[in-house]
Amino acid sequence: MRTFLLWIVAVLTALGFSTNALAKSNDQFGFMNWNTAEFEEAVANGDRVIVSVWATWCPSCRAQRKTLSALLDGGDYGDVKVFGVEFDDPNAPQMIGSHSILPGDPYATKTTLIFFNGGEQVDVYQGQSDMMMAAILNVDI
Repeated sequence: MRTFLLWIVAVLTALGFSTNALAKSNDQFGFMNWNTAEFEEAVANGDRVIVSVWATWCPSCRAQRKTLSALLDGGDYGDVKVFGVEFDDPNAPQMIGSHSILPGDPYATKTTLIFFNGGEQVDVYQGQSDMMMAAILNVDI
């Protein structure tokens, strides 16, 4: 019985680690890794663009990214480009639109979505509501 319980704990632990590792990947959600040139081109073209600012250690960030991914998969959002920017990446930009993502800046936050549409920044959202995200995505400018 004890061997069986140890085996169960080992399996659950392994699953937890693999799930956590996947939650830290842009690829898992179909998001693009940050690329300044591609981001600037998409915004200049007037595309609908979302920048997902997140941290690997942040459970709220992972929850927000899961919600965004599910929303995009379930709706008419095939043209939306999502760039993932890791908050702690030393190569990440310090500013995206009007939003600072510089660690140490008291106004910078993780768990942030920055929305662009028609070549302009239209909103910054820090929650996890799929309804709010959808409302922002559908804003006519």
